[in-house]
Formats: sequence, C-alpha cells, structure tokens
Amino acid sequence: MLIASFCVQFNIGPRSITVPIAVGAIAISFPLGVFRTWERWQNHKAWVAAREAQLRADVEALRKPLGDPNCTHSARSPHLRCTVNPAGPCETCSDFKDLEG
Repeated sequence: MLIASFCVQFNIGPRSITVPIAVGAIAISFPLGVFRTWERWQNHKAWVAAREAQLRADVEALRKPLGDPNCTHSARSPHLRCTVNPAGPCETCSDFKDLEG
C-alpha cells in the first residue's frame, strides 16, 4: 500500500495502473486491520476470563480453614490452625480429638 500511494503521490508510472493498486490495497488492508483488532479483543477477553478464574480459585483457597475441621480444637479459620497447637500438624497433636470418632 505504501508503494502504491508513493507512486500516486509522486506520479510514478501511469495513473491507470497505480490508482487501482492503491484503492485495492486500501480495500484489502482495512478489513484485515478490523479483523486483527477484533482478534486482539477476543484474545484479551479470553486472557481476562482466565485471570479472573485464577483469582477466584486463589480467593477460595484462602477461605478454606487450616487444620482438621473435624477436631474439637479446630479454630475453623483461614488464619489460625488450632486453638491448642497453632503451628500444627493436627495428626501428631496430643490434644487431637476427632468429632466423628
């Protein structure tokens, strides 16, 4: 397209050849530019959706309580594991009391 517009601007070659080339180049490049913009927008939307899904998964992981929720001493908190043994682990704790058993 640049070559065709350059030829038209500086009267290089017969006008009967350069003008249709310039018009044809514009007619082809404009839809391609629109398509590329649409494609970039679709890619951006897919990236944003994937990022939002990852953020939702991260937030859900932070909401889960630490420790064993079946223990009577469980703090049931995402920040604190246990009221008796905050450092954990629950399985080796001497105060572990299972609610189910």
